[in-house]
Amino acid sequence: MREPPKTLGDLSDSDLGLALECPSCGRKTGMFRDALIARHGREATIEAVGRAAVCSRCHHRGAKAHVVRPRYWRPAA
Repeated sequence: MREPPKTLGDLSDSDLGLALECPSCGRKTGMFRDALIARHGREATIEAVGRAAVCSRCHHRGAKAHVVRPRYWRPAA
């Protein structure tokens, strides 16, 4: 079994995405992986990105990060 991704570079290499959930108001949003890498770098941990996030609805600092498969992903037939 593969180890879960720990950095933004791991997400990119595994073709996975990142969603953030605000613990204060519950807002959930998918994040653009390449934009996150441009801002934080490939070595930034997923946990650090979650801690740095600021909710656009309630302005709470910090979010729970979820590794997700992009919507276009389809299993091989």
